Amino acid sequence: MWKIIIGIGLEFLFLNTIIIAGKFWGNGMDWIQSEPDVGKRKQFMEDYFETVLAGYRSETRLDHTMLNTLPLFIQANLLENIIDAFEVMRNNGEEPECDEELSYRIKCIEEDILYFGFFHEIYSCEEPFEYEKRNL
Repeated sequence: MWKIIIGIGLEFLFLNTIIIAGKFWGNGMDWIQSEPDVGKRKQFMEDYFETVLAGYRSETRLDHTMLNTLPLFIQANLLENIIDAFEVMRNNGEEPECDEELSYRIKCIEEDILYFGFFHEIYSCEEPFEYEKRNL
């Protein structure tokens, strides 16, 4: 019985750690989103994330193998944002609509564009995280 409880606890800790890492990664984009050079954005994000991970690892164990699942959890975070947007519209009694920002998120999920599309040709530093408005 204790092995099951410990196993579930470790699994939860693993998921929580990766979800937090995904959110950290997403937060870092704000610092460099207006940079037109994708190479500079990539380098900044690599440096930023290494700094964040160093701080996180000073307090919490984080194995490199866990980071292999990071793109999946960033996509899960993106999907959570999409669901939340529609839930807020519903809870506010609004008709569902898909503005440019929500359309961007959906496009990233539909096309399996990783890392919020931040390094993909879909991304524009002039209109960050926006895509053609959709009719629902």
